[in-house]
Amino acid sequence: MSKIEFIVRGEPRPKGSKNAFVINWPHGKNKDVVKNRIKNIASKLLQNPWSWRPQTTVSEVSKKLPAWEKDVRIQAEIKMSPEPVAWDGPIRLTMIFFLQRPQSHFGTGSNKDVIKDRYLNALPLKSPDLSKLFRAAEDGLNEVVFKDDCQVVEMVGKKLYGRRNGVRIIVERVDYKTVKNTEPEQLLLFDIEEL
Repeated sequence: MSKIEFIVRGEPRPKGSKNAFVINWPHGKNKDVVKNRIKNIASKLLQNPWSWRPQTTVSEVSKKLPAWEKDVRIQAEIKMSPEPVAWDGPIRLTMIFFLQRPQSHFGTGSNKDVIKDRYLNALPLKSPDLSKLFRAAEDGLNEVVFKDDCQVVEMVGKKLYGRRNGVRIIVERVDYKTVKNTEPEQLLLFDIEEL
């Protein structure tokens, strides 16, 4: 097998947006508990000013991200079931994300299921970012379809409106013999002297 293609239904979730929180700081509704915590911190600071420091933790903004990655992983495992060994070598990864259209794109009354003409070719220009959607789905494929996401040498992504939320994923092995390395000079789109 050198190519698999499948669809994952559900609202695609982004990965990479983070929230930071300060932890170990005295807080709570019980004032006596808070006062005692502050006294403990103050006494430690008097003994050794470097003994206590606020600590931070970082968490994903999207709480539903683990469920989305699991959905992607399950669909990938189903598709890989005849050959359940993660692929080696270079990978081409194509993902087309479908986001549900806002209600404002549709008519009213008897036209409630008809897309207004001005929105027929509209593209989703608001969050979530395509790159963050790609990252979350790619991590769901990790160790199932390919051994590590560093094997992905080519990515194609699109974000479109659709009737339902989901993603169409195409994973292909890249044949070493057909890949041509392009010299860096050929990749330049402008003359260096213009800089």
